[in-house]
Amino acid sequence: MGNSVQEDLSYEEKLAQYEYEQEDYKRKMALYEASHKNWEILNDGQADQEKHFDKTSLSIAAGSFGISFAFIDKVIPLAEAVYRPVLAAAWALFGFCLLILLVGYRASSMTFRLMCEEEKRNLENLYADKPVSYKERRTFLNFPETCNNLALIANAGGIVCLILFVFLNF
Repeated sequence: MGNSVQEDLSYEEKLAQYEYEQEDYKRKMALYEASHKNWEILNDGQADQEKHFDKTSLSIAAGSFGISFAFIDKVIPLAEAVYRPVLAAAWALFGFCLLILLVGYRASSMTFRLMCEEEKRNLENLYADKPVSYKERRTFLNFPETCNNLALIANAGGIVCLILFVFLNF
């Protein structure tokens, strides 16, 4: 007996339905390709940006900590130094900065993986005419950004404390 709806359609109606399905397929493919390009741009750009930021921040914090720790006694003998807690605060802030950068780097890596999975799921939903959602993205982007902000503040605080210590002891 077959599909009674298909049997009831005229040749012109079947042709119109076929053409509609072809156009719908082309529209979905265009949307998929555009979304996939956006995903690739996100993928490449985010990875580069985070890599450079983390590398630069880590270099500055580690360099400041290492140089001050290794050479401060050559500039200002610690036995004669006043306001040593300011130096300890600088070192603590540099250490905190390094720690939070490592935590933030790991969180950023996990966030990026989740973003890629979400984008893949949204591409599949888009193609299947299901709703897409970027709700998760807003949720998990906050933690790595918070870590980066805390690291910047800690690094700046450490530099200020180190400079203050040097000025107070000259």
